[in-house]
Amino acid sequence: MLVIVHGWSDTHRSFTRLGKYLAAEGIIPDVRHVRLGDYVSLDDDITFDDLIHALNRAWKSEQLPTDPRSVDVIVHSTGALVVRYWMTTFFTPSTNPLKRLLMLAPANFGSPLAHKGRSFVGRVVKGFKSDRRFHTGTHILKGLELDSPFSWQLALRDRFADEPWYGPGRVLCTVLVDMQIKRMQTDKVFRLLGAGRMSS
Repeated sequence: MLVIVHGWSDTHRSFTRLGKYLAAEGIIPDVRHVRLGDYVSLDDDITFDDLIHALNRAWKSEQLPTDPRSVDVIVHSTGALVVRYWMTTFFTPSTNPLKRLLMLAPANFGSPLAHKGRSFVGRVVKGFKSDRRFHTGTHILKGLELDSPFSWQLALRDRFADEPWYGPGRVLCTVLVDMQIKRMQTDKVFRLLGAGRMSS
């Protein structure tokens, strides 16, 4: 079984095609989207604690597997923080139901875009789409700031914990990021330094 959890200011619809493709190709026959009310990440009053409790309720109401290493999960951006916080709050490394975790551009140590979402312009652009006008998810965005206390505390709970959460016999985690953007940024720096184009 595969569960997909989206990121900040997003909805489950972003991954509908991916879920249908994986099911149609027979790669994963049972794909579930955890909507969490499309997890209201733009509400200023919502916290990461609210999100993990909503995820836990949704997990139970959807009757998703809770046996150790019984489900695969794909997350995007903020979804990585939500799932990591959820698993370290409600499970132990040996009882965790996640088998494989695929993180697509996760915000594990923050996002350079978080402060933009909290700015005046962010409140106008993103907040206009919110159910609560000009809300952008202040508490979520604070946790998404680069080097935020939340992301460090979360890393201490799973990445730097005494008992490992990841690796053989635990969660097998893969992180994918868009290297094309990184390459373009690196090429720009090299050109500014007069070093020419960086080879692939």
